[in-house]
Amino acid sequence: MVHSKNDLQTEITVDGQIYYFINFPNEEESVTKEVMDERIKEMDNNLGIEDFEHIWRHQDEIPANLRDKVRLIFLNDRHPYRSYYAACLHWDGDQWKHDWESLDTNDYWSGYGRILCRKK
Repeated sequence: MVHSKNDLQTEITVDGQIYYFINFPNEEESVTKEVMDERIKEMDNNLGIEDFEHIWRHQDEIPANLRDKVRLIFLNDRHPYRSYYAACLHWDGDQWKHDWESLDTNDYWSGYGRILCRKK
């Protein structure tokens, strides 16, 4: 079943911390790495390795309805040798799995990607 990126909830609570999702691209078909980097800088609220580890430890609190429907992206947790890859969590049948996703892949940004931000 294909879900629109706008069909799903926009917030989750993990271990008492509220996170919200930002969908990219907005109305565009796709966006480039350069456009993504500019938007990331403008946000000034993207998550890194500490947030990744926190959510990983409490992955059982990620709502089940998000399984197979989203990839949770941690933009400040970049691959050590490929800076255009960001860490993500995606559902792998029985648990959330760590992976690296290219910020320069057009279909990625037009699909399931959700950038996580911490609600202040």
